[in-house]
Amino acid sequence: MPVLQTLPCGIHFHRLTTRLSTHRPMPPSCKSLLWRAEPCDLCGAHECRVVGLRDRRGKPLTNVVCTRCGLVSHLDIPSKQQLCEYYKRRYRREYHGEARPSSRRVLRAWRRGKTVFRQLRPFVRTGDRVFEIGGGLGCTVKAFELHGFDASGIEPGEDFQAFSRNQLGVRLENVTLDEVVPDPSYDFILLVHVIEHLPQPVKALRRIGSMLRPGGRLYIECPNIAARYVRPSGMFHFAHIYNFAPHTMAMLANSAGFRVAERLAADGDRNVQMILTPDRHVALEVDPEGCRTTLAALERYHVLRYHLRAGYLAGRLLAIATHASDRIMSDRRVNRIIQRCQEARLPAETLARAA
Repeated sequence: MPVLQTLPCGIHFHRLTTRLSTHRPMPPSCKSLLWRAEPCDLCGAHECRVVGLRDRRGKPLTNVVCTRCGLVSHLDIPSKQQLCEYYKRRYRREYHGEARPSSRRVLRAWRRGKTVFRQLRPFVRTGDRVFEIGGGLGCTVKAFELHGFDASGIEPGEDFQAFSRNQLGVRLENVTLDEVVPDPSYDFILLVHVIEHLPQPVKALRRIGSMLRPGGRLYIECPNIAARYVRPSGMFHFAHIYNFAPHTMAMLANSAGFRVAERLAADGDRNVQMILTPDRHVALEVDPEGCRTTLAALERYHVLRYHLRAGYLAGRLLAIATHASDRIMSDRRVNRIIQRCQEARLPAETLARAA
């Protein structure tokens, strides 16, 4: 296929997407070279290649990989105004299929919050002020609070934030990152499955850096596009503007003035998990193999190979069993969680043991 270059990517690219519509990542022979109007947020390059034309539900969505650094993103980045409205009222309904969180959703978030706390406890010092950006239902914030930390956060979604404050008593404000005063007020900030949703991740990380006290740390977690846990047809989604791998996340951190202090996950794990610390001396060094590494990861699995990989069946059976248990017991378990959270008169340590 001939190289295609347009600025902006208009009618010609539309014809290309019409011919090549597919539910799975495109083979190397179909990756067309483009020159996009907006540069890569990570490295500033304009040249990119198409790696997907459909989202996980089969709707048109063009994703590209930067040919310089290997960062995967939407070809057309939504504006802040579009995203603000989307996350305030539509995201939870379209992404989770519900506005007010179901008991199963609350129970899963509660478990996840406890898991995040246990994983990060060795890195958080007694007396640290903890802050989460994009707290969802606030279960992670609550986990830190119940263990004696001064914990709070923000969540742009109105419905989930209201449930968090009213039912769980979490200090979670309904604002965006841009609305938070960038004072150095926090010792430990959490960004759990949020960075992939932001239209300008480098700018966002720099703002977060201004919110950290001297010696502060940032925990960042997001899906790992290089992992074998992502089925080929489920790789892309409108809400995930960026798709990171460990090497692109490390470069992003450097670009925003952070260094990687700890890697809590292997390169092949389901999620990228890193603890970052501000470092004014660090500078971006683009990995010359970045694009090649990303493309190799994307092409590693087709549909059959993904489903035949070791551990797939066992993982699916475990998920089915867990979901079945949640359907039966979730209402009762969530009622107990809400009751415990509202018993503010009890010492935090007592609540943590009860939970």
